[in-house]
Formats: sequence, C-alpha cells, structure tokens
Amino acid sequence: MSRQTNRARAWLGTIARKASLLAGKANLLLLVLACASVATAQVPRERVFVANQTDGTISAFDTDKVNNGGDVVDFLVPDTLQFPALNAPTLLALNPMLHYGYATELTTGSLAVFDTLSNDNLVGGISTGGQVYARVPLSIPLPLGVCVTPDGSLVFVGNAERAVGLATPTADLVSVVDAERFVELGTIDVSVVGGFGPIDVCASPDGARIYVACSASTNVVVIDVATLTPLFAVALPTADTPVRICITNDNAFVYVACADGADGDASGEVAFFDVPTLTTGLVAGLVPGTSNPNDVFANHANDILYIVDTGLEFVLVVSIATQSVITSVIQTGTTTLANAQFGCINADDSFGFVTDTGTPDVKNFNAASNIHLQVYPTGAGPFGIASMALANLSAAGAANVQRVRESREDRNKGLCFVATASYGNTGEVASLRAFRDLYLMPTKFGRSFVDLYYESSPGVASAISGNDDVRASVRGGLVPVVWAARLVMGMGSGLAAAAGALLALAAGAGIGRRLMTSARRTA
Repeated sequence: MSRQTNRARAWLGTIARKASLLAGKANLLLLVLACASVATAQVPRERVFVANQTDGTISAFDTDKVNNGGDVVDFLVPDTLQFPALNAPTLLALNPMLHYGYATELTTGSLAVFDTLSNDNLVGGISTGGQVYARVPLSIPLPLGVCVTPDGSLVFVGNAERAVGLATPTADLVSVVDAERFVELGTIDVSVVGGFGPIDVCASPDGARIYVACSASTNVVVIDVATLTPLFAVALPTADTPVRICITNDNAFVYVACADGADGDASGEVAFFDVPTLTTGLVAGLVPGTSNPNDVFANHANDILYIVDTGLEFVLVVSIATQSVITSVIQTGTTTLANAQFGCINADDSFGFVTDTGTPDVKNFNAASNIHLQVYPTGAGPFGIASMALANLSAAGAANVQRVRESREDRNKGLCFVATASYGNTGEVASLRAFRDLYLMPTKFGRSFVDLYYESSPGVASAISGNDDVRASVRGGLVPVVWAARLVMGMGSGLAAAAGALLALAAGAGIGRRLMTSARRTA
C-alpha cells in the first residue's frame, strides 16, 4: 500500500472525525429551531386528515380555512417526489404525542406512518408537502381499524380477514406496533376469550385498555395494555355485525356500529355497554329496516354521539344521557350525502366532518345547529377520517417531538448524508430518503446496512461537499441508484426489500470507490 494512499485515508479519517463533531452540533441546532417552529403559528391550529383509498393519498385540511371558507386542502400525503402512492390507505389514527399519523394499507398488509406537521401551507393552491416516514409490514394481511394509546407509545391494528369471509390462522390476531420505532412488536390472539374477527380497535382515555370490535362473534374483547393480553369479552345484545367502535372521552361508554347481519331485519344497530358495570344496551330511535350504521364517534363533551348511517345516508345525532336518537343533521343542496362512510369531530366540538365516496368529497356540519355547511373535494375514494389539534403543543410536548425525531434521524440517516452533499436538497435526495425509509428500514438487513453506513457517512459527506469535482463524480455514481430506487418504488414489488438491500450495497460500494480515487488524487 503506497504512502500516498495511507495519507489519503488518514486525511479522510481526520476530516470525518471533525465533521462528525460539527455535524452533531449543527443537527442539534437545527432540531431546536425546527421544534421551536412547531410551537409557533407556522402550523395550523388543527387539521383533518382523509384517507383517499382509490388514489392512494391522504388529504390534509386546515380546519380554520375550511370553516371560514378559505383554501381547502393544505397538502397531500405522500409528496409525489418522495413516493408515488400509498397502497389503498383505509382508516387513520393520529398520534398527538409524536405528531405522526398512521394509515392502514389494506392491499399490502402494512401500516404507513406520515408526518402531520408539514408547514407547506400554500395560499391559493395545494402543496405536496406530506412526508411518509415508514411502511411497517404487519403479520395480518388485511389491516383495517387502527388506534394509538394516549401516551403515544403503541399502535393497535385490527384485522378484516373474517369480515371478507377468510378464516386463516391470522384471522383473529390484532397487531401491535411500536409507535416510535415503526416496527411490529407482535400480535394478540383475541380468540382465546371468544373474539373472532377483530375488525376495529379503540383505546381507553386512561390508556389501560384496548377495546376490540369482533365482526364474527358480536363481541367486544378487552385487552390489557400493560401485559398485551386479552382479559375478557363483552357480548353485545345484537345479531348484527360489529364494524366500528368508539369510547367516550370520560371512559363511561363504549359504542359499536353494527351493520345489517344475521337477524334478517335488513337493518343494523348501534350497541353499547357501560364501562364500569358492563351493562349492555342498544341505541334507540334508529329506523327499522332502513338504518345501517357504518361509523360512530362521540364529542369531547361526552353528551352527544354521532352515527354515520349508510342506509339512511344521514348523520344521526344521539343523546348519550338517554341513549336515543334526538335528531339528524340537516342536508340541503350539494351537501346531500350520496355514500356516507366515516366521520369525526374537531377538538372544540364545533364542527363535524363526514367522508362521502359517492361524490367524492368531505362534508362538514355545524355541531351546534346540526346543519350541513360545505363540501370539500378530496381524492378518489375518501374513506377514513381523523382530526388532531396541532399548534397548541406544550413545552413538554415540543421536547418530546424533538426527542423522538432526533432518535429517528439517528437511526435512519444512512443514504441521505452523501446524497445531500452531492446533489443538495433535490428530488433525487427525496427519492433516496423515501427508498431508505420505506424499503430498507422495514427489513433487518436494511436496518443493519443503514446503521453501518451512518457511522461513516457524515464525515465523508463533509469531505465531498467542498470539492466540486468529487461531488460531480459521486453524482454520476448515484444516477443509476436513484433510477433503480424510483423504479422499485413505482413497481411496489414484493421483492422490493431484497432489491433495496442490493441497491444500498451498490450505492455504498460505488461511492466508496469514487471517494478513494478522489482522495488519492488529492494526496
């Protein structure tokens, strides 16, 4: 080995060590600044997110704009430069502790994790500013209902296998995902206590229990979060099919929307039980032979329950005090529901939102007057919907967001250091970042390679960023890698993880060879 080569390696090593120290300080400063921006008015007060199942996107709405007649869609998830489409995003859950969103991907048995804090809030247009962080492969092939524990630590995912007539070994499993690390921790078999077909899930406000609506047994299974074990099942007083579940914010009542089922009356029902006593009942006032509840959601004041009724194509308003329908939301003109699906209410209980696949759009209503107000276009097939307050992060909440995002970046940086140093912040870097998060990070091999690459890449990136000739050389080496990454993401192939590992190795080898060649020339 020549003296020049040794000097070149020593030179690169010295630069890498110094650059790592500087990069650590710079990254900390950037994280502090980014976190500070979260706590300011740069983000809306509140957003509503809609899963557009057919076109593979999520629409993000600023509720202040919506309710005051301004611009409608803030941005779309995913950013089209980052990833072409989600795989039939179906139902949503939002994590107020970490400010992540989770969407079940029905056609690929996975959970997509996306950013809810994008500040790409253009006036007069839609910004494609929604970043997808990860795709989490699940052990259940048809994930549907999803919820997050109040502390933001765990995500639970229901399973639609039995609802579509499948009875495989995984049909009665609920998936459990680490909300912070984006990995499946395991599954819970609810059949051991008489739960079959765990289609939907909700978390108790104290975070102690998960309630699971079971489509093939008309039961609600109660899971203990501390031990991740099923405790018992509550039998609902109906022969209809449970499809959606919710719990009131005061932990008093669990409600289950039950679609028309085995009782032959061509009508569904809404069942409930009292949480402390497990006393069960049915909501009164639904229209016999016509009603077919598809969703239930309660307001935060714990006095009103809303039923999205696909049979009547109405939103029914229920008094929780009397457990009976008291009115329905008034529809006029273009606000008439064509094929109502799911609904939610905003943080201060002033406005409700309902997805309508027949139009397609979202219709909102005034919760005080129960009158439909406006129509807001979505992508094709609007399905699941959820809302979350954003701008009122406490100091502790902002610190938690900073901690988690710093931890995520420490785990995931890998490919981006050298690419950013070579290209700058461009579409090529966005493609590589998406490829890393969605195809490398879900696999053990991919995570190992990213971790190994991360150990050396910051210093190398610093070394090449100041040399135009080296940067040009590295860009040339990355061209086929960027092309292949985009090709794999566009194909959505089941072999993507293996291809991703090979691409990553190719990128690392190619960049390494060019760096050493440039280092020799410099020496």
